[in-house]
Amino acid sequence: MLTDRAEGIVPAEVFTRLLAPAEPVVRSGAVRDIMIDGMPSELLVFRDGAVALRTEGNAGKRGDYSALVGFAISTAWDCISNPFCRNALADAGEYVGKKLPREVEPARKPTIGTMVLGSEEDRAELLEALRASQGN
Repeated sequence: MLTDRAEGIVPAEVFTRLLAPAEPVVRSGAVRDIMIDGMPSELLVFRDGAVALRTEGNAGKRGDYSALVGFAISTAWDCISNPFCRNALADAGEYVGKKLPREVEPARKPTIGTMVLGSEEDRAELLEALRASQGN
């Protein structure tokens, strides 16, 4: 499966603004509902290596939770430069009313499918060697 990845750094003040509304939104019950269509999402806040806050809901609704997810999407969009990831975030942003610019995507390298046959131990060893050689 083709996967795009990007890394970025969220400035500390933006991260604080992102986390500040999380707990009140969860405590208000704004995210518990039945979902037929929309954007399922899960919110996890870690403190000192442990989950301090966890909820899931439909971010496609309008309201506080949708706004929180929209802010997270636009923050991520601002912090990365990969056009494939930015366009995926722009697509997700539409569910929460965020309009982000789409970027021209460069041509992709052709993908190669690989089938690995053999015992489980041999397959694991070969796949690990492939990952190591690609730096993943």
